[in-house]
Amino acid sequence: FTIMEDDYDHEFHFGIRPILPIGSLQNIEYYVYLGTFSKIISPALRIGFLATSKRLIDQVVSLRKIIDGQGDVIMEQAVYQLIRDGDVRRHIKRATKIYEQKRDFFAKILHQELKKSFEFKVPSGGLAFWLKPKNQSVMQVYQGLKTMGVAILSPEKYSYDENIEGLRIGYASVSEKELTKLVKALKNLVK
Repeated sequence: FTIMEDDYDHEFHFGIRPILPIGSLQNIEYYVYLGTFSKIISPALRIGFLATSKRLIDQVVSLRKIIDGQGDVIMEQAVYQLIRDGDVRRHIKRATKIYEQKRDFFAKILHQELKKSFEFKVPSGGLAFWLKPKNQSVMQVYQGLKTMGVAILSPEKYSYDENIEGLRIGYASVSEKELTKLVKALKNLVK
């Protein structure tokens, strides 16, 4: 079998060094490391990358040509230049500071308003919190939010079975005002 590691937010860690991916180990043959520039540069940028063995790269390239023979060469060149010139690295440093401030703001209002109703840990990396309701099912909370007009991705998107234990709440592209609105909605749901 082949291990596929989708590491879409590896760059965003706060105060600690990130755990290295499996692909950093030597002599792994059946392994694919996947990443994206959509979290690093812009959600509209649909360019990703993979690292794997030459054998698998050759297979991926041949299959990719079936889907899209030319790619987006101009955008790929632009991203290459941003990487080469160090702009991406500098952007990641600035973005990480902004995301850490937003994470801390979200953690603060969660602790103030929801610590009795939800279990959660402040993440040391990534761009989302996992909230586990203490007295209601995850699907009850999700349906309640939906009824209130608060849109989040269905918890079913994060599980292949029916044992769904938490809500994944991303904070990266959401304003502080929207995070506050979400917390108020969750607080009203669990009263």
